Amino acid sequence: MIRLIDIQLRWFRGQSLDFTYGQYLFYMFFPGTLLAGPIEGVQNFFDKRLPRLELNDYAYGVGRVSIGVFKKLILADTLLYQAIHGVGVARLLHFNNGTSVNRLILDPSGVSGGEILVFSLTGLLFAYVDFSAYSDIAIGVSRLLGHRVRENFNFPLLARNIREFWQRWHMSLSEWSFRNAYFPLLIKTRNSYIPLYVTMMVIGLWHAPTLSWFSWAVHHATGLTVVAMLPRLRGIPRWAAIVLTPVRIAMTVVFVSVGFLFVYFNDYTIGLQLYARVWLWLFTLGAS
Repeated sequence: MIRLIDIQLRWFRGQSLDFTYGQYLFYMFFPGTLLAGPIEGVQNFFDKRLPRLELNDYAYGVGRVSIGVFKKLILADTLLYQAIHGVGVARLLHFNNGTSVNRLILDPSGVSGGEILVFSLTGLLFAYVDFSAYSDIAIGVSRLLGHRVRENFNFPLLARNIREFWQRWHMSLSEWSFRNAYFPLLIKTRNSYIPLYVTMMVIGLWHAPTLSWFSWAVHHATGLTVVAMLPRLRGIPRWAAIVLTPVRIAMTVVFVSVGFLFVYFNDYTIGLQLYARVWLWLFTLGAS
């Protein structure tokens, strides 16, 4: 759908669509990135096509696929997923009388804020490893099919604020959304905050048109708005900026992981209740 919309936008803006119908179908149904991205614009897709495959292309493709399979099967499915559910070899979140997920679902009012935060952090790590594994496989398969596909992640869990996080996380979708939603709205409204909310709604809608993803989008858009309103760190010693970096990274990871609570559960009320409880716990912890 994103590919189709991208081509329609290029046509609407009068940009060049110099490709045949066969090339159009090849771009729309290219198997390397059909299931999970990364998202490539039609022009970049054909510009990065390799004239011929060299030995290093085969080596890179096989290596990248192998990394993706390892991350998916071993790190994501065997370790992190089982850690979240408290089964198998990883019981890191096996709280008291039940698995973490079961207890959060059955008794969301009875778990502590710390347990909710640990669950959300592990869930975010799982989402990152799992999705980046798919991207590794897609990039590797695409190289074996003769196409250089862009990177989709750039160590997002090292981002120092939420704005930098979205420059590193699912980069192909975020850049596409900001290019086609944020900047056009910024020009029309002359307001930098409304376009942020609309852009995050677009990203949320890409995942699923549900209340959970709507709330997730509001969470991230609010974080982006706050960062945009805050003054940048200026005039502080270099050593102080270095010392503050781990703190800023930790705050960003916590913020992103808390938003994850909205979209992990099928029942929206559970996610909302856990979201409210963990924020209450965090503010109470900070006040004490």
